[in-house]
Amino acid sequence: MFWCGLLPALLGVIDATFAQDGPKAIDEVFEKQVRPLLISKCYECHSQATEQNGGLSLDSLEGMLKGGDSGPALIVESPENSLILRAIRYRDPKLLMPPENRMSASEVGILEDWIALGAKVSLDFQKEPEGTPQDGKPGAIATKHSALGVEQAREHWAYRPLVRFEIPANGQSNPIDAFLARGSESLQVEPSRLVDERTWIRRLAIDLHGMNPSYESIDSALKLFQTTEDSQWDSVRSRLVDEYLASARYGERFARHWMDVVRYAESLTLRGFVFPDVWRYRNYLIEAYNQDRPFDGVIAEQIAGDLMNRQSPQGRTIEELQRRLVATTFWAIGDHNYEEQDKKQLEMDAVDEQIEVFGRTFLAQTLGCARCHDHKFDPIPTADYYALAGILKSSVSMDHENVSKWIRQPLPMTDQEQQKFDALAKRLQEVKKELSLLKDRKKQGNQSATVVSSQEVSGVVVDDRQAKKIGSWKESNSVKVYIDEGYLHDENKDRGSKSVTFDPGSLASGLYTVRMSYAHGENRSSKTQVRVFNADGETLVVVNQRTPPAEDGLWFNLGRYRFEKDGAAFVIVSNEQADGHVIADSVQFMPELEYSSKKEPQAESKSSAKNVDEQQESMNKQIAILEKLQTEIQKELDFRPMAQTLRPSDSPSDIPIHVRGSVHRLGPVVERGFLSCINSHEPELNRRIRVQATDNGRLELAQWTIAPENPLTARVYVNRIWYHMMGRGVVPTVDNFGTTGSPPSDPQLLDWLASEFIAQDWSTKWLVRTIATSKAYRRSIAASPDSLEKDPENQVFARGLMRRLDSEALRDSMLQASGELQFGGSVGSTIRPGTKEDYRYEHQADLRSVYLPWFRNALPPLIREFDGANPSFSISERNRSTVATQALAMMNHPWVRQRASALVSSLNLPASAPQDLAQLDEGKLDTAIESIFRKALGRNPEATEQPWARSVVENGGLEELAHQLLASIDFRYAP
Repeated sequence: MFWCGLLPALLGVIDATFAQDGPKAIDEVFEKQVRPLLISKCYECHSQATEQNGGLSLDSLEGMLKGGDSGPALIVESPENSLILRAIRYRDPKLLMPPENRMSASEVGILEDWIALGAKVSLDFQKEPEGTPQDGKPGAIATKHSALGVEQAREHWAYRPLVRFEIPANGQSNPIDAFLARGSESLQVEPSRLVDERTWIRRLAIDLHGMNPSYESIDSALKLFQTTEDSQWDSVRSRLVDEYLASARYGERFARHWMDVVRYAESLTLRGFVFPDVWRYRNYLIEAYNQDRPFDGVIAEQIAGDLMNRQSPQGRTIEELQRRLVATTFWAIGDHNYEEQDKKQLEMDAVDEQIEVFGRTFLAQTLGCARCHDHKFDPIPTADYYALAGILKSSVSMDHENVSKWIRQPLPMTDQEQQKFDALAKRLQEVKKELSLLKDRKKQGNQSATVVSSQEVSGVVVDDRQAKKIGSWKESNSVKVYIDEGYLHDENKDRGSKSVTFDPGSLASGLYTVRMSYAHGENRSSKTQVRVFNADGETLVVVNQRTPPAEDGLWFNLGRYRFEKDGAAFVIVSNEQADGHVIADSVQFMPELEYSSKKEPQAESKSSAKNVDEQQESMNKQIAILEKLQTEIQKELDFRPMAQTLRPSDSPSDIPIHVRGSVHRLGPVVERGFLSCINSHEPELNRRIRVQATDNGRLELAQWTIAPENPLTARVYVNRIWYHMMGRGVVPTVDNFGTTGSPPSDPQLLDWLASEFIAQDWSTKWLVRTIATSKAYRRSIAASPDSLEKDPENQVFARGLMRRLDSEALRDSMLQASGELQFGGSVGSTIRPGTKEDYRYEHQADLRSVYLPWFRNALPPLIREFDGANPSFSISERNRSTVATQALAMMNHPWVRQRASALVSSLNLPASAPQDLAQLDEGKLDTAIESIFRKALGRNPEATEQPWARSVVENGGLEELAHQLLASIDFRYAP
């Protein structure tokens, strides 16, 4: 047993014993942010493949440290003195780099942060590249190929076809044990003993349900063993595993693992924007695992579910059609910078992120490394990257505005439901139109002029009826502010090709005030271009037609101009550069003396001031009624189920290679397709699945990913499940099956698992059951010296691994112990209504962690402190850090203390503080201690723990005992 009475203050010291190094983040920081920036901004002048101006090469860490004529470009020990920072900050007029294309503040920040954190680089960037430039010209690209070419791909184990190996005949009943026993024998390693049933049950509950088991569930399971013959215990274990797999908790647990890989999040880092529909994807995953749906189908739906609906909608239920569309949320939840104004760059950055997540998730390949150059190590040329990029560019993942917007699509529904929402949408548009007209009428009611005859206006008036029109203009009189019978508008179409010329004919020489009339409105152009041609030339006036004209609510003063008899005298209103409807009504040429002395006639008022007030009050009431109705209809429409997804482009096409990853430097076009390291060795696969010119490509990508000839997908998936169950993958680098990853410790076991997994119809439950019922899964964590010496990495899994509960399991176990965790029922969106941004969001306490809003700027309590997955990246192996903040959180965090208090309250005991303990005799105190142990640890206290527990209670009360048990090793570590 583990002593459970250790104070939380010692947690950090204890955790250090069990901590393991987490995965490196170099790929995410250097390869995806820093290196592309250096390539696009610096390599043209400072690279061995191009030039080395000033003797400086920036295409290796060695080159940066060595520097050029001015000294080292990078000083790791003193980052602020690095010349590279001085140059890009543009503070030294003698050192401005890049000289013609200054980096943005965000780009400078990327390099500042990278250098401040130690300038970590990937292995291939440490030394200066070998060889010479391609042709010595600026901008040339080095042609250094990957260490493993496409032709030699099958020299690497991951690209070879799956082989269904025979199960070793060594007397083991479980195939897993048969393969591992052969490995132990070859190393002459004696496996650790098997754990007892209580330990195995707790291990099973943590791995399959994601939380510590309750005392009652352990007791019930142990009774099955006690009432069954020893020879039948294997069948009892199988029965218990099946019961755990049948629980809804299983799907919640394994969906959370997958959510790490697909960077599940319900908000953006940018401004904390909230995704309102992503929760449906969470539920999709939970349902898929609980129903044990064949995982090849689950993969296909995530890649191309929307296209599968289009391909065969007939005979499908509404639920299935909805499910498939929701599955494609997989592509749509990347943490993009939607404020980026270079929309081409934004789109390609999004595609890059999608390719990288796709590669890691399904193939365990670092595909993003090939965006700017051939992969340095794996057989993935840049052409393969853009073959995949063309497929993803053939779908639209965002709509562009100043701040671009992700795509939301309505879910399929019954005809009756569709008609209901269509009617609501139509009614909403009608209400909005009616409301807009009413508000316009109200504004007009506050102005002195409405409809005026040109005969009553001073000077020379040219109405739109006499004007010369170019292009198609529509006559209107809906807004009652105009001269004579109405006005013209351009229908907000054919921008730049329409104009109206107001020519007064021959004017007497002199100064004139020129005014134009227009009916303003919210949909008008705010930058209507008006040109006045006069004796002194041409003058451009930009008019905001969204605001009422300043003079009498009818006239806009274009200025004073000098005209000469028989000279240029006319005004042109055009829709060039307009941003709304352009209005052309009348233009007035008024001699200067008349303008300064004459008062313009006003339209006759048809009602007294009292009637005007009554009309205004009536309109206010109507506006209030319509606004309320608009809100109510919108609320009903908001109930229409939507999915965050992407949509197929109307014009799918191949795309060119982006030289050095730049959207503004394009190379040859690449035909859409898949990885040649597989296709070139599988001619039948290459022939059978191809992207045609009119295809979107994602459906073919889905088919290729799950094709039996593809050796990666099944291998990668079974290795993930093995990792979650055993604590270490058969391939230790779970996300990297490439040449820089680790090879499988038992290739035959991996291939047998993958082959049998496919034969079992891609059943995840079969895979979990097979692992959980093996002896390998039941091995003790206690290792013999012989095992540590001969197999220090535990490659043959002769012993178990000590594992701390992950952040969600830790949090959920506390809630279960306190009696607060809510079970059962379907959980929809848990985002608090009205939430527009995720900053400082307060999470509900009693929900399982998987159901909490997964916000990028506000993860739930304990999740961030205990190495919860960063939802901005695809992550399979979480960090296992040991830092002081974890101990402090367990000791002082209000959330943890509240759970301890709730645990004691759930027992209905009269005493909680030391001064109240007099109410309990010794027997009742021991009973209270026993109850707290059962709630927290799922067992009774041992004899040696009882005196310690009494001393804790006497000094700190029952809540302090509960608190220390929740912080103990027994609670926080899987056995």
